[in-house]
Amino acid sequence: MQPQIAHHEAQQVTKQRNFLLVTNLIALVGIVFLSVAAATRSSEIILLPTLTDKTKLSYDRIDPDYLEMVSRDLVYLIVNRTPSGMEYFKEAVLRIVHPSAYGRMQNELDALIEVQGSSSVSQSCRLLAVEVDIQLLQSSALCEVRSYVGQREVNRERKTFDMAWSYEGLRLSLKNFTASVADKDRAAAIIARAKRRASQ
Repeated sequence: MQPQIAHHEAQQVTKQRNFLLVTNLIALVGIVFLSVAAATRSSEIILLPTLTDKTKLSYDRIDPDYLEMVSRDLVYLIVNRTPSGMEYFKEAVLRIVHPSAYGRMQNELDALIEVQGSSSVSQSCRLLAVEVDIQLLQSSALCEVRSYVGQREVNRERKTFDMAWSYEGLRLSLKNFTASVADKDRAAAIIARAKRRASQ
């Protein structure tokens, strides 16, 4: 009788061990499958910016609406400035600058603060159009820039702001920012391309 009970208990232990082994094997296969799926899947973040449509970001491609929104906000930040807000302006711009351009941009902003920070000159801009190129990671904004001394407007001109960007790991960084007085042909072309993209 004792050998039969021992044999029966050994079979029960063997069944339990086999059941645990199969369960662990299934769990291991599941973990490997999920790891491979997570590693090969394209990650996306869906943003709800101040645009009319939802905007998607993925590791391999930037949405044109997102690039337009960031370009627009950067131009407003850089151009709409007063002597009292220069430190905030500098810190906010440097937060989005690419490391390769950080030193140069910081020097340019410091020079600007030195000139404008002690004056009573302020600026504002009216954005006329933004054009983006997601292949080259570039954008251009056409603005009417107004300069004031105190409350009096002393200058008004159209300017073009050109931006070069870097996009790495869902992070958009500014590599270059230049401003120039807009010539009529280029201004008309920027407006036409922006209207064409908006109508698509």
